[in-house]
Amino acid sequence: MSWFRVDDAFIQHPKLEALELNPRQWAYCMAVWIAAGCYAASNNTDGYISSQRLKRLTPLGAKATTAAKRLVEAGLWRAETGGFSFHDWSDYNPTKSELEASRRSSLERQRRWREKKNKHESAESSDKTEGVDALQDALVDRHVTQGVRRVTNAPPTRPVKLTTHPPTPHGSKTVEAKKPVTQVGGGGSLQGLPDPMDKTRTVSSEEFVLRLWARESLAVGVHATSSTLGRDRSRFMELERLALEASPAVAEAQNAKPEEAFCGLLAEVIRRAAAHYTEQSERRKAGQPAERFDWRPGWVVSRWEHFSRGLVHGFAA
Repeated sequence: MSWFRVDDAFIQHPKLEALELNPRQWAYCMAVWIAAGCYAASNNTDGYISSQRLKRLTPLGAKATTAAKRLVEAGLWRAETGGFSFHDWSDYNPTKSELEASRRSSLERQRRWREKKNKHESAESSDKTEGVDALQDALVDRHVTQGVRRVTNAPPTRPVKLTTHPPTPHGSKTVEAKKPVTQVGGGGSLQGLPDPMDKTRTVSSEEFVLRLWARESLAVGVHATSSTLGRDRSRFMELERLALEASPAVAEAQNAKPEEAFCGLLAEVIRRAAAHYTEQSERRKAGQPAERFDWRPGWVVSRWEHFSRGLVHGFAA
């Protein structure tokens, strides 16, 4: 369906002025001309209307045919086999072929846009950092089912040692777990660490940092999305490196496994940072002097010595 386009100077057209009509005849001609134009545009007839359709189009009946002949005499219409057609229809209105071509072009443009949009969304999904792709669902599930763990300003305490594998259910077949690969110091990595958000699975040290940060972000009221975690990946790797380098000394002081020392050290550092962030935020809300900083891993890296103070020697407060 398209618009019936009428030139705003039509009413002063010489062909119309040349007609010697009384007011009633003029009104009939105008009614028939407009009604036929609307019909032709709506049905894509390229300006053609049959005589039978013309009689039923208006309540004028046979008078519509008389008005049509007057329009032919004026040169506004042409007499055709079985009906009439507008003179110079394509000069003012799109033809059927032009409308179909325009619609095909519009459909193709929409198809290309949707295809480009889908490719863009697929690219964003594939660019997520390893271990971050499933993070959003884990955050939502934990937030809905368990709520947000609140951070208090209590002094840091000695953390509970973490186990690397979940206990085997009673009556089930015991499967000996693979010994975690432990490489600490010098930019190494740890494998088989307990997932901070799902203790039934194990993760690498890099993913442990990401998921631990996501958990603590919820605690301080910051929603850590996949995109924000991905942008700060280099800083997360720096946090991982600092914790790995300090893990041997912590393990020796606690008589613990390196992977347990790594998890406990990093969890306590980020917990202290979260508590400090919450304290300063509350001070600002109360109008008191307070530090200003964003909850970003780079800030924790820059304050690593402060937040890890005393931890290397047995997590002393």
